[in-house]
Amino acid sequence: MKLYEITEQLENIKELLENPEFADNADIAKALDAVQQDFDKKRKMSSMSLKIQKATLK
Repeated sequence: MKLYEITEQLENIKELLENPEFADNADIAKALDAVQQDFDKKRKMSSMSLKIQKATLK
């Protein structure tokens, strides 16, 4: 997932929070969990890439 897609998801979550009559807590929790999982996956990939780069430079 690209940064702009994560940003878009966060904006959608913000709208849900501002208009609670359109979503319940479970919907918001699912959306936040999806964003967190995508963020964690990106962070792990970046970390692995950095480790590979460091190992290559040695």
